[in-house]
Amino acid sequence: MMPRVLTAGAAALVAAALAAAPAASAPASPAHHVHHGRATLTTGRQLVRLADPFVGTDTRLADQGTGGSAGNMSPAATAPFGMLSWGPRTVPDAVAYGAGYTYSDTKISGFDLTRFQGGGCVGFEDVPITPTTTPITRSPAKLASAALDPRLTATFDHRHESASPGRYAVTLNPGSRRPIRVALAAASRAGIGHFRFPANAGTGSLVINAGGSPAGVTAAAVHVDTAARTVTVTETSGRFCQQPTSYTLHVVLRFDRSFASHAVWHRQTFVPGGDAASSHSLIPLAYTAGLQGLPPALPGSLSGTAQAGAVLRFATAQRRSVGVRVGLSYVSTAGARDALEREVGHRSLRQVRRRTATAWARLLGRLRVAGGSGADRRMLATTLYQSMLSPQLISDVDGRFPALNGRVERARSHATYSQMSLWDEYRTHAQLLALLAPHRARDIARSLLDDERYAGYLPRWPVVGGSPDIMVGDPAVPYLADFHAFGVHGFSLKAAVAAGVHGAASNGVDDAPLANLPALLDPATLGGGYYVERPGNPAYLALHYLPIELDATTNTTGGAEALLSPALVWGSASTGLEYATADFALARLATASHQTAVARAAMARANWWRNNFNARDKMVEPRSATGVFLPISKSGGIAHGFVEGDGSQYTFMVPFDVAGLRRELGGSSALVRRLDALFTQLNAGPSSPYAFLGNEPQLDTPYEYLWAGRPDRTESVIARAMRRLYAPAPDGYPGNVDGGTMSAWWVFNAIGIYPAIPGDDVLAIGAPRFSRVTLRAPGGHAIRIVAPQAGARRRYVTAARLHGRPLHRAWLRYSALRHGASLRITTRRAAADWARAIRRAPPSYAPGGGTSR
Repeated sequence: MMPRVLTAGAAALVAAALAAAPAASAPASPAHHVHHGRATLTTGRQLVRLADPFVGTDTRLADQGTGGSAGNMSPAATAPFGMLSWGPRTVPDAVAYGAGYTYSDTKISGFDLTRFQGGGCVGFEDVPITPTTTPITRSPAKLASAALDPRLTATFDHRHESASPGRYAVTLNPGSRRPIRVALAAASRAGIGHFRFPANAGTGSLVINAGGSPAGVTAAAVHVDTAARTVTVTETSGRFCQQPTSYTLHVVLRFDRSFASHAVWHRQTFVPGGDAASSHSLIPLAYTAGLQGLPPALPGSLSGTAQAGAVLRFATAQRRSVGVRVGLSYVSTAGARDALEREVGHRSLRQVRRRTATAWARLLGRLRVAGGSGADRRMLATTLYQSMLSPQLISDVDGRFPALNGRVERARSHATYSQMSLWDEYRTHAQLLALLAPHRARDIARSLLDDERYAGYLPRWPVVGGSPDIMVGDPAVPYLADFHAFGVHGFSLKAAVAAGVHGAASNGVDDAPLANLPALLDPATLGGGYYVERPGNPAYLALHYLPIELDATTNTTGGAEALLSPALVWGSASTGLEYATADFALARLATASHQTAVARAAMARANWWRNNFNARDKMVEPRSATGVFLPISKSGGIAHGFVEGDGSQYTFMVPFDVAGLRRELGGSSALVRRLDALFTQLNAGPSSPYAFLGNEPQLDTPYEYLWAGRPDRTESVIARAMRRLYAPAPDGYPGNVDGGTMSAWWVFNAIGIYPAIPGDDVLAIGAPRFSRVTLRAPGGHAIRIVAPQAGARRRYVTAARLHGRPLHRAWLRYSALRHGASLRITTRRAAADWARAIRRAPPSYAPGGGTSR
């Protein structure tokens, strides 16, 4: 996943217009077991020990233009869905897309308090804390940079580094005369850190960089209270994915001992003994926001980022360790202090670590397995863990949070979450959250509906009180539909339908009018603001497809303004498919709430995907406002009508109407031939006639063989992908984890069921990697999947039984499992004839609201 980026050529126009092995984490202890029938199931605590936070922290391939080819993960200490994510920032961080850590790096510049893991964007990594024995007698800030003096950077290696869910530890400068040991533990909004300085140093310092976010900081302030041994920080940053949104983070740090001396700085001014410092950026945010084509490091440098911080010096000759407790809030210093007191208080680091490990064990233990290889068990534990890092908590203990209306609001009935990579997550992640964390999913759904209530539209990628123009489509609707389809209750279905209807009939808001486009395509009358929920919607509703004239990657009518306008479309053909998916999901929500007319209208719009299907070329292609197809999309068309892909790949992104696609392609044999050709390669990148399984739009595509009566082909592709693209290693992902989406994809395929139609409850049946799976579904009911012969090599299903009765189709509905179920799957190494009849294919949804095969 990357933001609505511009191509290199478009970026040039804008510029002109503007003048190895798994890490040395703690080895797994002997397993704790629970006996269940004949199998021995893992426990939650064992899964915590098996989970490896270093997986996905290094690159595997060259960047394919979608935010790097690594998982973009970090080993930071984090509680489930936590606001605090405290971990190292490595140098030079070759991935440089937001998590701040690259496994192949050898230096650490500090320990950040926040991050979004698995994305393809720069953002967060706020208020890094740097331990050092280097004397500091002048401002440590580098000119016009978020970074500090490189003399403060320390070396590290993986032999002296460890991590597990909720904790991180490392020795800086290992093997030298002055090693520094760091141990961090996290609660939800707070944490505790220990810094042990070398005995021969005499003194040690902690440098608190209030302007340290690499995305740039517009305002930073620090205050030192020596009597209370406390430092407070206020930092305004944002620009996630280089978008013009911002947030203010409040931090309270309370130390367990007095300071030998202290100093503060703002820019190049250094004040020994000073108690306060503040700074503002030299260039306003508006001048640098939204320049998506610029290198990730450039916006912060352009802005002359605010620079302020504190240096705390401790006498360490007799007492080498310094402890600090940290509390965070996006609302106020009082909220941060409250988080610190309630979640950490006077607990020890060990106590905080154990409490968070217990929280992780309870969450991960909702899915337990027996059998499988050691690598598969490690990968399952890790992908489960990495699936539950986001969305992230943004509300205080008292329920206050920064709302999309620009004010602080209070949610009294639920915690509030943000940092939702919805374009990615509606495909697999939402369904896994619904199954394993239904109460969190309920609160996440309520958070999205609050966003709509306060802002007047559903966001596409909410981030701490802002709604940046990231990715495409209207993904909040299928995300909410996923929750409902998989048993999440307690959020207003009526409000979800109303929000979906409103978004489908309007646009959102926009402040970048395009004066020179035809009236039908001109969004100049949309009002104020930066975000547009459905860019191009007036033209879409009139033409029943999005014309390429509105495509930001090809339109230069308005110069830089046109290229940057959120009212323009990124990838007209693929965005139209996304709107169709959202309308299908809206139809499912409306059907569930007995709003028949709304469901029929939404399904009619969902059928508009056919208007981008060129019957001559048998391909989804972009189309002009006059109706002309542009077959340039046949291969390598990423810059012309498609988002992180091309026509060869996006032709299959109609999971709710595969039977309709099958007919358009010429029947089952033609569908199989096209899929076989596509999967000749599994991860060929976005400009290729082959598959791109390292990115989200094709995650469901291997299951489209089911509509041709060939589940054996699906099983073969899935087995190849899991073997070749994933591993419990630093380079173990084929692309960004994207808020847990790729992790959830692995989890579902490993346990033998997969949500094949976003917005619906259809589960495809595949070959599990484990002999027994027990999943505690919403309501506490157990779903048991038994596959006695399961293993990586036994990739073909030969039979399936539900409640002891034979299943002759390769799918079922979650509704058949939600009250508890026993699914038995028989597998073997050779392909079988099981479920090959077309009449047993999963449902496809027809425009009238019915289903067809």
